Amino acid sequence: MSGAGPACKRSCGPSGSGGTLARVLIATLICSDEDCAQEHDLVADDLDALDAAACACGCTLVVLTISDWSPAELPLLV
Repeated sequence: MSGAGPACKRSCGPSGSGGTLARVLIATLICSDEDCAQEHDLVADDLDALDAAACACGCTLVVLTISDWSPAELPLLV
């Protein structure tokens, strides 16, 4: 008996066909309450998700930095 597991019945890649990775925003936010001032790192697919984020103390979060990540365009090898 071989040590290998059963053959994959579907694509074993991390994405579906045609590339499914989209743009991602990586943001650092800080609590608007000066007594809390806790920083949070959030990953979101749009600015609305960052706008809706709240601190555990119940106060709103203010964006400090945003980094935009998008997948590289790689040539298709045939």
